[in-house]
Amino acid sequence: MFSTDLDAYTWAFQNLWSQTTHSMVIGLDPGISGYLRDYAVANNCLVMFLDPGTSGELALLEQVFSAMPQGCSRSGPTPRRRSCRTTSRPRPATTT
Repeated sequence: MFSTDLDAYTWAFQNLWSQTTHSMVIGLDPGISGYLRDYAVANNCLVMFLDPGTSGELALLEQVFSAMPQGCSRSGPTPRRRSCRTTSRPRPATTT
């Protein structure tokens, strides 16, 4: 159905994003099963395994992150970084 993983993730974002939580995205290798996948499904999260070091994949990640409210998070590994980590979309700086 899809010629690349990027095509599949682009389709998922365009067609499923409206049905998922926007407070969190999970990065998870499709070849790994386990509790993080269960957690993602239970919390209605979009699951993606994209490499921010690849321009097309970075562009999609930026689209996803820009569609999330400030202060939300992405958890899980990326193809280049296999360890699990959580990052959050920073809140804008405020001036007083």
